Amino acid sequence: LPNVPGFLKQAGAIESVAAHAWGTAFLCLTFADAAGVEAGEALAIAVVHDLAEVETGDVPALLDEAARPVPPAAKAALERAAMQHLASLAPRRLTARALEAWDTYEDRASRAAVFVRDMNLVDMALQAWVYEEEHELPPGELDEFFASAERRLTLPLACELLDEVLAARARPRP
Repeated sequence: LPNVPGFLKQAGAIESVAAHAWGTAFLCLTFADAAGVEAGEALAIAVVHDLAEVETGDVPALLDEAARPVPPAAKAALERAAMQHLASLAPRRLTARALEAWDTYEDRASRAAVFVRDMNLVDMALQAWVYEEEHELPPGELDEFFASAERRLTLPLACELLDEVLAARARPRP
């Protein structure tokens, strides 16, 4: 993760894929009704939305596409191959629903998938704020995460949630 200070990486403080998926799922469970989406569908998508990263690692989607370590099309191809590989490790009847949910997320093929995408970005911003608070990072150190979330959110509820995070972030530390 290029924009995370090195000491966070060394301290093992970087959020795991599983912790991020849980955070996203928790936000989905909490806000699905307010967003007008079916909670079960949102939860199924949230649980698997970053499953490919178990194999590929977390390749950041930086705002400046030229600065991304992997171009978007290549990242999508790597993740699709990873999902196919992971699915091949178990019988199809066990993986079909997970693959369908992952495809729905990748294609933004339902309102629930768009909602999960937004909750994914809100969780990313929340985690960046946690890093700032826990490690007393200098102002601006993780601005990329907040700016990235702000530019990519689509649903009004997600924008409101991010505004709450940004307002809390702007308050002076005790």
